Amino acid sequence: MEVTIKNCNNIKEGVIDIVPNKINIKYGTNGTGKSTISKAIIKKINGETLDDLKPFNSDESIMPEIVGCETFKSVKIYNDDYVSQYLFLPNGDELHKNSFEVFIKPDNYESQIEDINSILNIVKEYVSENNIINNLINQRNELNKILKLNTKRTSINSTGLGKALATGNKITNIPGELSEFSDFLNSKDKVKWYSWQNSGREYMVENKCPFCAKKLENKFKTYMDILDNLFDKKNVEALSKMESIFDSIFNLVSEDANKFIDDVLKDENPISSENKEKIAKLIVEMDVICNKLLFFVQLDYSKLKDIDDLEKTLLSTIFNTSEYKYICGEDFLNIANNLNCKIDEMQSSVQLLRKNINILNSSVKTYANKNKQRINDFLDIVGMNYEVKVENEKLLLLYKGTEIIVDVNTHLSWGEKNAFALSLFLFDCKHEKPDLIILDDPVSSFDFNKKYAITHYLFNQKDSLRGKTTLMLTHDLEPIINMVKIKKFEFVFSFYIENTNGVITENIILENDINSILNVTKTNYENINLNIINRLIHLRRYLELNNEYSFEYNMISSLLKGYENPKYINGSINRTFTAEEFKNTEEKIRLFIKEFDYKEIQKNINSRAYMKKLYLDTINNYEKTEIFRIILKTFGLPNVNPVLEEFIDEEFHIENTYIFQLDPYAYNIVPNYIIEICDVIINRMTVEELIPVNN
Repeated sequence: MEVTIKNCNNIKEGVIDIVPNKINIKYGTNGTGKSTISKAIIKKINGETLDDLKPFNSDESIMPEIVGCETFKSVKIYNDDYVSQYLFLPNGDELHKNSFEVFIKPDNYESQIEDINSILNIVKEYVSENNIINNLINQRNELNKILKLNTKRTSINSTGLGKALATGNKITNIPGELSEFSDFLNSKDKVKWYSWQNSGREYMVENKCPFCAKKLENKFKTYMDILDNLFDKKNVEALSKMESIFDSIFNLVSEDANKFIDDVLKDENPISSENKEKIAKLIVEMDVICNKLLFFVQLDYSKLKDIDDLEKTLLSTIFNTSEYKYICGEDFLNIANNLNCKIDEMQSSVQLLRKNINILNSSVKTYANKNKQRINDFLDIVGMNYEVKVENEKLLLLYKGTEIIVDVNTHLSWGEKNAFALSLFLFDCKHEKPDLIILDDPVSSFDFNKKYAITHYLFNQKDSLRGKTTLMLTHDLEPIINMVKIKKFEFVFSFYIENTNGVITENIILENDINSILNVTKTNYENINLNIINRLIHLRRYLELNNEYSFEYNMISSLLKGYENPKYINGSINRTFTAEEFKNTEEKIRLFIKEFDYKEIQKNINSRAYMKKLYLDTINNYEKTEIFRIILKTFGLPNVNPVLEEFIDEEFHIENTYIFQLDPYAYNIVPNYIIEICDVIINRMTVEELIPVNN
């Protein structure tokens, strides 16, 4: 599947290949545009605009574009944003915002839940759909906000409604002086009216009403003083609230209870201890009934999965209506009788219910333990002294061998968090089943052991990403060496991706393209199509890797430094070759490179014009850096950035001691921007012959 991308950040255009159902690794240097590719693909799949990928300072006619990934309908990416959005939540212990769905819920969960719910719904649907039942539960919740019982639940506390009842309802019997306000004081909105009336007093001007602007009676202030003494806003509000609650459940409550509540609420005297106890008994009875109703409202597998005696539990939910003295109105008795019939019906299937719950319990436990063990095996292999535990449908991290919960955000290092996050990401992919999985440089920051463990875990185990269309973007060669060269995974397709002046190209990396550095150097010093100077560079590297610091090695080193006469350097020895040593060494080097002629090559190396032309005629980036290095060491070019000099001197020549590497002539492993800097320096060179600095 070819994906074409244009005008996105530093990418003018390019085509990459994504092989379906395979691991597609795109290996390239930093700055190539790998993250831009992933962003463009994600935006395209998610139906988002590419506008924020538009190249900087580009004109209006240039618009970002990506074509070729239309068959992907969903995508999951591992990057820093994934870690911050889904994992290690701020509460300190929860590892994943959706632990149950991802790590605990087995594949057959839904079908098994259906079997359980087919029995539970006998009662659950009746309760959930009954408006009267739901209203009773809601009104009990509202009552709980204004009325509290003492610790023994035998009387009401003197807070909220209890405080209001303790002083009596002072506005039940309105004084004659306030008779004109009786319509307001007896209304359901008396609290709002009082608040409005009270705040309006601030706007009186010269004893005029702020509403109608008429002159207020002289006794108005007296009226207001009487009203304020009667009207305690919080108390009246609590009394009004309770009145509203019991009006709402009037038909569920007995006639005697309704009359009792009405009398208590309208009594201007403080409530008696006897009535406090009576209200407490009413509340306790209401709680018993509401708790039974809530049991069925909330009835599901999670509510029953840990209950040992299911029959006994269901039997305890039967409504014994003969025991109720307060909540026993006609409407409630009808509901209770219907519920009892449905509970009996459910009881007849309790053995099947228990069987289905046990089956699902076993499935959940097996699945959770399997996932837990897999994560713990991963933590062991990457050397992290932690283990995960499943508890209360949450995935927790513990110190290994303890029950101490670890706050990941506080106690794990950056590397540990990212390694652990990768282990959890795999489960997210398994759960969500995206069409495309993107890994944005997932392992480059880890050491070899962790890289090996992570790549094996992600790609080479049962239930891994193998067989899923995966795009892995990286600037790290080691995973490719491991999977393509060592393990020879047939499901991995790796490509070297490069960006040359905004144009993205890629070159497939096969097993034979990854060779030991000995093979690479041997292949290149034997390559007659290479310039002899570059062949000598590879021969010197070959000798060094074989620990042969002989006359041949010293002659080549002297030649590449432009010395007229080679020097033999070994420990404290530092001398010029004898004539016989010179002759014998030349002959030995000709066994490797038959065209070798020290004087002829030394003449060319010391020719500024020759070396400049050689550099400019060379196409391969690696070869250019080697020639540039010789020019730099031979002629001492002025104004060369010391960082660039060290980079070329140490990164791409003989000190590079990778066990494996790509052939630098097959893949442009030297970034193009480095070559551009070198080009500028070389083009500044004059064509006149100058005396080299080493003569």
